[in-house]
Amino acid sequence: MSFLTATQPELIYAGFTAGTAYNTSTAATCISPRGNTTPLPYLPPGFFSAAYGQNRKLRIVARGTISNTATPTLILAAYFATTDTATPGTMVAATGTATTATGLSTAIWEFDATITCGAPGPVPNLYAMGRLEINPTTAVGGTYGVGSSTAVTSLSTEAAYYVQIVATWGTSSASNTMTMFDTEVWGLN
Repeated sequence: MSFLTATQPELIYAGFTAGTAYNTSTAATCISPRGNTTPLPYLPPGFFSAAYGQNRKLRIVARGTISNTATPTLILAAYFATTDTATPGTMVAATGTATTATGLSTAIWEFDATITCGAPGPVPNLYAMGRLEINPTTAVGGTYGVGSSTAVTSLSTEAAYYVQIVATWGTSSASNTMTMFDTEVWGLN
């Protein structure tokens, strides 16, 4: 706790469970581990409150493994859904279309994004900034930006949200595969 601001970061959710491997598809697919014993991270109604939500921040960190044989493109994103579902909800943070390094073999990736409420209200303006890092052991890795200067304005402060990590391959191949293992969701203030 900081005695200057009287606030502290709070770990809202932490989990380490293998999700279902994502490959052979170019559709936006939820790769977050989920099921009866591993629910998606949950944000209660009013997390980005209309009354005190100005500059409220949420940090989403996800980690997993990635393999490929060529240089497929990839989009990795955080979504908010209104139910604990595998169907992607509303995108709140995303990479651009990233061209991955070739020959990745169980390389570690880390998605780290901070969502900030720029303007509270019944329909808040949410902004995102962060990064995606792919750290292979033998190939060249990469760091990609996450975020947008355009606000997400289609969500309500009165709804509860489940946090999803969603991947979209540019090429469908059994060799292009991602698995998500680790999830952290932090309330920063």
